[in-house]
Amino acid sequence: MADLARHLGLSVATVSRALRHHPALPAATCDAVHRAAEELGYRPNPMIGALMSQLRQRRPRSLVNLACLYAEESAGNLAQAEQAIVTGFLAETARLGYHAEAERWLPAARDEAAFVRRWRARNVRGIFLLNVRADHALALPWAEFSWVVAGNMVGAPALHRVGNEIHQLVKLALEQTLRLGCRRPALAVPLVGESRQGFRWAGAFCGNWFALMPGAAEPPIYRDTWEERAFRRWLRAVKPDAVLALTDDVFAWLEDAAPACGPKPRFIHLAANTFRLAVPGVCQDFAAVGAAAAQMLDSQLRRNERGIPAEPTTLTVAGRWRASQTDAPDRS
Repeated sequence: MADLARHLGLSVATVSRALRHHPALPAATCDAVHRAAEELGYRPNPMIGALMSQLRQRRPRSLVNLACLYAEESAGNLAQAEQAIVTGFLAETARLGYHAEAERWLPAARDEAAFVRRWRARNVRGIFLLNVRADHALALPWAEFSWVVAGNMVGAPALHRVGNEIHQLVKLALEQTLRLGCRRPALAVPLVGESRQGFRWAGAFCGNWFALMPGAAEPPIYRDTWEERAFRRWLRAVKPDAVLALTDDVFAWLEDAAPACGPKPRFIHLAANTFRLAVPGVCQDFAAVGAAAAQMLDSQLRRNERGIPAEPTTLTVAGRWRASQTDAPDRS
């Protein structure tokens, strides 16, 4: 900082404040300091900076704080999954010695700057973005923080990611469905959500279908409008004996459709731990996903890594099968 101060003709205190985007300084001064820091190869260590801030203020506070920004609107299974992920994130950050806060992204606000101001004021250094489905590129200072994302993220660049191991989940569900005696399982997931996730569920279903049932016909996947009437038409045309699905509405549609569409197919839930009834299916460990996000942020901070990574990584969490329909739902 002394080198930067001499280079710019500023005091060390001004350089220190500018590097922390102090609101009392003009934006032009902060920009000039950051440009010079980049040119001279200066990389502040957030752990040391937070420690010095604590010593200066002489009051107890976490050395580095973390934050979670999660979906603007969710309902049903997705809301339960998100809550479990956030809970796992907050529990793991506390175990690691951080203080963390979770905030919901409100659709009407669209004010990234307000979040950034709060993060800076609260000494936040690492951010976990969960299902923030912006319809535009997020205006966030990517170079300033460490980042991890999960879920359907449209407006963020390629960042480190955590999630469930979709290929393993679908393989486990298909294997167990075949063991139940089903021979024509099908997949029904909302097309909008699938497109945001790069068709991971459909891709995993197709890959495992051909691996587990060599020589079988094209795998049946629901690709119409997500509403009951269209789903019934699909059932009549495809005649599956089992339907793998992520959402509770498919269970209700199957119940209402029988016997008009023939024998009722088995319902196999791909997130059985978010369903109010005990049904066969796979349980996704959502709390472990949140904990993994906290661990990834902790690792980045300890390596003093911020910004958009040159080689983003993805950490996935496996699920387990719940076979008995009498098992109590796992709401962890």
